[in-house]
Amino acid sequence: MIGTVRGVLAWRDSDEVCVEVGGLGYRVTVLPTTSVALGELGDEVYLHVHHHIREDAEVLYGFSTRSERVTFEVLIGTHGVGPALAMAILGVHPPAALARVLVDEDLASIRQRAEHIKADQSELNTEREKLAAAIPDSIIPLYQRLMKTKAGLAIAPMHEGKCGGCHMKLIASTVVAVQTGKELARCEDCGRILYAE
Repeated sequence: MIGTVRGVLAWRDSDEVCVEVGGLGYRVTVLPTTSVALGELGDEVYLHVHHHIREDAEVLYGFSTRSERVTFEVLIGTHGVGPALAMAILGVHPPAALARVLVDEDLASIRQRAEHIKADQSELNTEREKLAAAIPDSIIPLYQRLMKTKAGLAIAPMHEGKCGGCHMKLIASTVVAVQTGKELARCEDCGRILYAE
């Protein structure tokens, strides 16, 4: 892989230059700003290079700075971004500006998600308060104790006559109590509050 090229500027176009090194001319695709910044024909030039190998061609992409080359490589590593698009992006946004744009977009996205989370949390708190108001005060301490002792699983479903928490078979009266839902039903083995699935 070729990483840098130092030689004499033999010729230039707006998007391609030829750098002569030891009698060989390397054609290097560059940004228009890089082409202009290289100086006069015959001047010694130095480029940071990305050596791009495809089935049908090998192309050298040259950059004035290492950060431009690294940014180019990050861009072409992104799904759907090829070398031509990466060069077009770098032609509009230098690395520092591109990083700022990406950070600003990330921050905006994070702020938006935080706003959604706050709205969801507020909605859930309102719903929780409504539900908690309907629960008898005597059950709250039991629920809190079970949350601590049962690793956050105070309530469990009853499935096929078994507790969904400890998976033990329930006695018939507990199964009936869960199915009717008229009174609070608890597992005889683990003590979890049960509900019908």
